[in-house]
Amino acid sequence: MTAKPTPRQAEVLTLIYQRTERDGFVPSVRELGKALGLRSTSTLQFHLTGLAERGFIQRDPRKNRAIQITAEGRAYLGNSLDGAKVADLRPVCSHCKGTGLAY
Repeated sequence: MTAKPTPRQAEVLTLIYQRTERDGFVPSVRELGKALGLRSTSTLQFHLTGLAERGFIQRDPRKNRAIQITAEGRAYLGNSLDGAKVADLRPVCSHCKGTGLAY
């Protein structure tokens, strides 16, 4: 069984899913960092590496926006989102909580 993501990794995974569903393409590392309130892309890279090591995403480091949510990642999101529709989702990052803003 795949280890669960940390709470912050779960935020990153959810944001990748939400943005991909909304925009039709994967957000860049900088866009993800900005949405999560992170100033350093290296911090986000750390979380992305953790998600990849746990099997929730696949990445191609040679390409921009080359993040793909795996079957394990989709299964985790399906369980953690309880079948919520993307339009019904609220921000999950601490930076946006309580602001009423969507990603």
